[in-house]
Amino acid sequence: LIPMDIRHRFDRIFDLFFSMLTAPGLINANQVAGVAGKLVLARPDLEPRITKLLLTFQNPHLDAIHNDLVKSYAIASFQEYFNKVEDPTPIQEFVGKGIAENLLREQFLFTPSCGMGTLSESDTAIVLKLLAAAQTF
Repeated sequence: LIPMDIRHRFDRIFDLFFSMLTAPGLINANQVAGVAGKLVLARPDLEPRITKLLLTFQNPHLDAIHNDLVKSYAIASFQEYFNKVEDPTPIQEFVGKGIAENLLREQFLFTPSCGMGTLSESDTAIVLKLLAAAQTF
């Protein structure tokens, strides 16, 4: 409906719509992050606001894995309008940091504290490299 909204009525509910990113419940947050790219394509003037909301997203009601799931929807939205962004660097850093953090989480699933085994010397080196990479973002 946004492409047909020539009177910009969506602007009146913009904050309410995007407040669902941080409301309790995973499904609404996923849906909002997932359609954000379509909103930007229909209303390029909203791109800076939408991009900032997606880049700073953190839902206090969700655990880390579910926050990452919402971020994956945000990344899919970024992909829709990435070539139209004036400064893509923050988006690139967001995606790079997310990838590094996810790889770290997967590596640490196999630490002795989780009771799933131990890291080999080469795995430990990989984890240390990933930690260093994550800290540069």
